[in-house]
Amino acid sequence: MKGGRSFIILLVIALALGGYAYFVESERDPLASTDAKKEKVFTADSSKFEEITIHAATGEDTTLKKANGLWEIVKPETLPGDSNEISSLVSTIESLEIQRVIVEKPGNLADFGLEPARIKVSFKSAGDAAPHELLIGRKTPTGADLYALVSGQSRVFLISGSHRQTGE
Repeated sequence: MKGGRSFIILLVIALALGGYAYFVESERDPLASTDAKKEKVFTADSSKFEEITIHAATGEDTTLKKANGLWEIVKPETLPGDSNEISSLVSTIESLEIQRVIVEKPGNLADFGLEPARIKVSFKSAGDAAPHELLIGRKTPTGADLYALVSGQSRVFLISGSHRQTGE
């Protein structure tokens, strides 16, 4: 009797799983990707970048300019740039993705650490009249992402927290 009851319980579980697979999974589109392509923060070609300015939370500005195909630091003082570090920065700006939009029209940017912004990254490309600017606020409660906003736009979104400066 005891073995028969276990068999019936297992049979009910198997039927439930089979029903789920038939009714739920069969309705899904097998060609639909579960990993939706994320929207980029900027649609920019990094090969056309001419100037990048980073305004840190400490109030310090660092400005990089491209001259004759080579990057150099022009502010706070003129120095040759580390090509690996600058290439990494340029690549990050170009490939930066919006993880998730938090709010389309926020009431108070200070709630996200965006007024004043903790970090501002701006860049100017060849042919641009004005620079593009990204405002980066505080970390999310989980610490995995950062609040961000593109100047001139109203939506607050998340970017990966792996882009934040070391030591914050």
